[in-house]
Amino acid sequence: MKAILEFNLNDPEDREDFETAVKAQKYKRFADSYYDEVLRPHLKYDVGIKEKELTEEEYEILDYIREKLYNYYNECMND
Repeated sequence: MKAILEFNLNDPEDREDFETAVKAQKYKRFADSYYDEVLRPHLKYDVGIKEKELTEEEYEILDYIREKLYNYYNECMND
């Protein structure tokens, strides 16, 4: 099975869409790991923010945000 995407590279909108399509795999890898890489040290290793230890409430907020973003991303990828 093959798919061919065609873009008019003289059209600025099409050129932008072409650049996005070419970089799609890179964007996907970035999105797959971004939230866990940013939030993981705070959640797994109890690393504080701005040299301050996390309170239980801050930890719960970070975990909640990580979970919501992960779920939202997965919903978007499955549409």
